[in-house]
Amino acid sequence: MGYDQDNYQISETGRYAIMVGYSGTADAYSSFEFVDIVITGTTPTVNNVLVSPTSASVNKGTGQQFAATVQGTNSPGQEVSWTVEGKTSAATTISSSGYLSVANDENATQVSVRATSVVDPSKSGTATVNVITPTPTQYTITLVANPSNGGTVSGGGTFDAGTTRVVVATPADGWRLVNWTENGNVVSTDANYSFTLNGNRTLQATFEVIPPQTWKVSFTVNVPDAQILLGDRTQAAGNYTFEGVAAGTYAYTVSKDGYQTVDGTVEVVDRDIVIQITLIEKQVDALPKSPVFKDLLGEYSAGSAPVELKIVGEGIDGLTFTYTVNGTPATVFTPTTGEHLIEAISDKVIIRTKVKVN
Repeated sequence: MGYDQDNYQISETGRYAIMVGYSGTADAYSSFEFVDIVITGTTPTVNNVLVSPTSASVNKGTGQQFAATVQGTNSPGQEVSWTVEGKTSAATTISSSGYLSVANDENATQVSVRATSVVDPSKSGTATVNVITPTPTQYTITLVANPSNGGTVSGGGTFDAGTTRVVVATPADGWRLVNWTENGNVVSTDANYSFTLNGNRTLQATFEVIPPQTWKVSFTVNVPDAQILLGDRTQAAGNYTFEGVAAGTYAYTVSKDGYQTVDGTVEVVDRDIVIQITLIEKQVDALPKSPVFKDLLGEYSAGSAPVELKIVGEGIDGLTFTYTVNGTPATVFTPTTGEHLIEAISDKVIIRTKVKVN
């Protein structure tokens, strides 16, 4: 090699051939000599390994970068191997470049990071790491029952972000849940509303009164246009179906002119009911051989012509009827209990009208 200065350095050990001489002008004396030089040098020595930073506090689920410096003589190599000591989770690791990752499930409160010299594995340095369980973000669930007497709500409070929460709406007797709303928007119709808590929530459970359950009560009647009274409800003659009947016991009356009235009760529990009614036509008893008669007021004379006494209508308590004599309207008659008019024809000049007493 050629070198034009007074001094130079050779940094690596080995055997070198060096030519030493002087070169001047063309007519000057020149002399060169080759000399063998052996440079043996010394082996690098590692004194210690420094880890930086020497201590750190690291939250679970996060990490920390570390660096290592190998100190010694004769410029020892800086390569190190990294390890973590004192950890409990396999997910707590350190990379070959010195980046520490602390797992979320790490239970140790303190671990050590160690850097070991590759040149001299007997030399290493450590750093202390305090493992911090971070205070989680929390949010508040505020619950409202509307109306307040419609039911109760539970599950509100302050909880960690990201957790699954369940709020419960319990209706009072006679009430039912309509829905859960937030800011006027329906978020659920389930009594148990489950969600992930990612922010403050204000939830309203809306309740409503359960409408009374009703049923249908129908009558089948063997004649048309009968009149039916069910409880305190009546309908036009011939309408035999009552809608919207709540549970309970009801008296009913089925009636029609010319027929015997039917009374009864019906119990409505949990279903529609059909009641069969048979009305029986009223009968005028035939005149017995020895009837018991009661005189009506008044005598009627039609000369020598036959006299016909005929009722218009049919007599029952409380109803008033007229009757005719030979087609001419006569006295108005109001029967009492057990009485009804009978039809009679007579050819006598003077007759006395009568009613049969049952």
